[in-house]
Amino acid sequence: MRPSTDQVHCVICGDPGPVERYPDELGDSRPTLDYSFSRETRKTFRIVECGNCTHQFVDPMPKLESSYSDVVDSVYLDSGRQRVATARHLVKRLMKLGATSNGYLLDVGCNTGFFLDEAAKYFHCEGIELSGWAADIARQRHKVHSLKLAEFHPAQKFDVVTLLGVIEHFEDPLSELERIAQLLSPNGLLVIFTGTRDSLLPRLLKKAWWWYQGMHLQYFTKRSLEKSVKLAGFDPVEWHIHTAYFSLRSLRQSALRYPMARLMTIPLLAPGIRNLLVPVKVSGETVLIARRLAER
Repeated sequence: MRPSTDQVHCVICGDPGPVERYPDELGDSRPTLDYSFSRETRKTFRIVECGNCTHQFVDPMPKLESSYSDVVDSVYLDSGRQRVATARHLVKRLMKLGATSNGYLLDVGCNTGFFLDEAAKYFHCEGIELSGWAADIARQRHKVHSLKLAEFHPAQKFDVVTLLGVIEHFEDPLSELERIAQLLSPNGLLVIFTGTRDSLLPRLLKKAWWWYQGMHLQYFTKRSLEKSVKLAGFDPVEWHIHTAYFSLRSLRQSALRYPMARLMTIPLLAPGIRNLLVPVKVSGETVLIARRLAER
């Protein structure tokens, strides 16, 4: 049984007035922790919203971190071709922003290492991954640590730290961002990819938005994400909509979560094009790149 919270304070700004937005659908059950998107995936714990900074988070906060060590996710592994193409696009964007070539990069939550595959063309790379299954796969090609951020004590500072679909899983995102600031060199870059629910499409979809999942503990707006990184010692330097690559077949599978898209996506299965990779930008899929303040 998860402990009840007598006085709820926002995990970002500390305001004592968050109110319930969505009721608990999971109770004492553990949520699914993989990418096999299903009805069970969509069930969430109780979600509250801060009226001050607009952040939403789970309350009471479950302890899921130790559960990730047992996760096996073949669905993620099967999407490798799309993920490598997506990683290639993001790494090139980092280089255009002046990221230090041959510098040190840490990918937190590196999974099976697809992003590291592309980043290693420009950086000395390391990863952190709690899933033993995923870490073992990534470790065949990269230096990967199976531990928590607070337990990680590297020999050098990093020039780039990436959180790609990770920050929404943190129980205490502010303390994790502060730890990342300690790991970065002065003026080093923090790269966050997450959902922002104040964008147009999430506002239209409400609880049907695909980022509402049981394994996600934090739901940011641009306002609350910006506040988080500033409080942790970062200066935002770029916002953009995430560019993700999908095969047309995979794009159709994602669209089928919404009945109105079923007939519209039938042409995507045509022979000869179903495996074609295409770049997709979707409202609410947000990348924030921030620079560590030199004086910290």
